[in-house]
Amino acid sequence: MIYISDIKASIQSKALIQDEFFKEAQFLKDSRGRLLSYTGGYTVVIPCIVNGEKWAFRCWHVPVEDSKKRYSLISDAIHDAQLPFFCSFEYAEKGLLVKGESLPITKMKWVDGKNLKNYICAHYQEKGKIKDLAQSFIKMITSLHGKKIAHGDLQHGNILVSETGQLYLVDYDSMYVPAMGNEFPDIITGLIDYQHPARKKNRFSSEKLDYFSELVIYTCLLGISEKPDFVTSYNVEDSERLLFSASDFYSFESSKVYGELTALKNPEIDQCLTILKEYLVAKDINDLKPIESYLMSIKITAPAFVATGEECTIKWISSGAAKVSLNGVGDVDLSGSVTVNPTATTDFTFLLTSEFGSTKEETVQVKAYNRGKINFFQAEREYTFRSVPINMSWDCSDMVSVEIVGYGKQPEVGSMEVEISADKVFEIRAKDHFKEFTKKFTVRTLPFPSIKGLRVPKFEAEYKSNLTIRPSRLDIKPLVSKVTITPPQASPSVSSNHIVGRTTVASSKIEVAKGFMEFSDKATAMMGNLFKITNQGITKLVNYITKSDR
Repeated sequence: MIYISDIKASIQSKALIQDEFFKEAQFLKDSRGRLLSYTGGYTVVIPCIVNGEKWAFRCWHVPVEDSKKRYSLISDAIHDAQLPFFCSFEYAEKGLLVKGESLPITKMKWVDGKNLKNYICAHYQEKGKIKDLAQSFIKMITSLHGKKIAHGDLQHGNILVSETGQLYLVDYDSMYVPAMGNEFPDIITGLIDYQHPARKKNRFSSEKLDYFSELVIYTCLLGISEKPDFVTSYNVEDSERLLFSASDFYSFESSKVYGELTALKNPEIDQCLTILKEYLVAKDINDLKPIESYLMSIKITAPAFVATGEECTIKWISSGAAKVSLNGVGDVDLSGSVTVNPTATTDFTFLLTSEFGSTKEETVQVKAYNRGKINFFQAEREYTFRSVPINMSWDCSDMVSVEIVGYGKQPEVGSMEVEISADKVFEIRAKDHFKEFTKKFTVRTLPFPSIKGLRVPKFEAEYKSNLTIRPSRLDIKPLVSKVTITPPQASPSVSSNHIVGRTTVASSKIEVAKGFMEFSDKATAMMGNLFKITNQGITKLVNYITKSDR
């Protein structure tokens, strides 16, 4: 029987140190001259300085079955994996002679840092640091899964955290690496507060040894990052656990920690609790799925919309997936970008596949819109009289909004009558999904013409309604010498030398014996083609005046 005290006694004699690397090592001592040592599992660790660097001399005080082959395979796997959270590690079958027996040792580069529990207790009030720690932890374990490696005894004491937040794994006695197959027994079942209840029944090492403890640690980190007071209320500092106790796993949903974590109403934590419930239903840890098969995620960046047929770029960053594929494209990089030119609104679906075959879909929709256009915006004429209605119309296509300045929101296609008292600039503003369009036109006003006189050929017209001429509308200088009104039955003629104000004749004939119509040069120029000096032109003018007065 070899005791730790026997190992400490032998190590102080260079002659008993069989590994050449440690023969000149300076083993560290405390203030009372005693060797510093740390005991865990089947080993004792004694720190030392070799060539100015700090190393861990680790020696077994309890024999481990197939230790030579096991540690040789672990050493090779760690070397080949080149993962940043593994410490430099080498196994030596003959390292230290104790009571005439050669004991195996490992040499491992010393890592300065706090174990996970102590780091949490030192920084639990810094939510950002704990949240970052949780994300670093997920990256570490998914990397392990990618290499099909399990630590085997994942708990706070075997995870070191540097001051910069870098994670390191220590104590590799219970590790599983692919070269071990299913031939090596599961010799160390770990701290029970981190282990599935079925772990103690597990016979052989496998890559699934850590699945449960990984989820326990990750859930605790998320919970503490959300509610730091858990560290004090659960007395983490003085316990050999974080938040969960082994007893919680036997009545999970009625446990205090489950209730308090659920009360946080955090989607990530709720998801972890759901997975833990599923894990606890399993009777064999080899039936568990890795956490990333549930937590695989992808961040997709894509425009919400593009112009129909125009190119756009979709970018993505995935986490926890072994393979990513995109509909219409096929297999793509785990993180990358692709250029597409949708001709219609399109759903782009990413399919994530884990190392173990589980899948998850995430979809982003890119809408395609035609670019807008103002087809026309115009008035029926460029000139009008003051306060005389004028019609304007417009036609827009593929617009989100249309506004005519001063007249508010309008449909894409429409028309309206407007009156103006002075020259006016009309403006339409229309927006599609990409930009704003504007268009303008000007309508100019004309003064009413001055009619100097009126001379028309003799004509007869029978009226069955009132005829009204209002001088307020036109400046009329009557030159008509005689107007004869002939009733239907014989009666004396009625003459008038002036047409002024309102003349009403019911069912009578009006005879204008003599007269002419004259326009000033200025009035003629302004009226243009609106009225011509003809009988037809006179009729239009009269009709226009009477219509305006209704």
